[in-house]
Amino acid sequence: MSNDFQKKQIVKAFVDIYFDLLSTIKEQLENKNAEFNKFYAKNFVLKKTNIKLFIKTWYEYITKQYYHYIMDNNVNYFFSDELQGKLSQEFDVSVMKYILLVKEKYNSVSNSIVESILAKIKLLTQISYQYFNTK
Repeated sequence: MSNDFQKKQIVKAFVDIYFDLLSTIKEQLENKNAEFNKFYAKNFVLKKTNIKLFIKTWYEYITKQYYHYIMDNNVNYFFSDELQGKLSQEFDVSVMKYILLVKEKYNSVSNSIVESILAKIKLLTQISYQYFNTK
């Protein structure tokens, strides 16, 4: 199997999981939020024009910065005020804004929803790491 084919498969898997994550957030947490719905719609447009942007952005702003916290299942750090402050000061990472909604809704949604979202975040982080660190 060629390396290009493998990379395309990785990107496809990443994008599928990414949109599954967005759908979960939309359905379970933010279905009435106009700002989120606009973000969601923009992502669908980008999916048709620049599919690699998703994995690149995730890698640059999430995987590179927080890989070890995510892989170690350090939910406390991931939901910490320190991380929220860093993200709002250093980066304009829209998806993180919505992932951090999970923190706000943590006690009002079922554990299975939170676990599902966290598992998707971990998987996206693993996939983006693999994509950029495999030759």
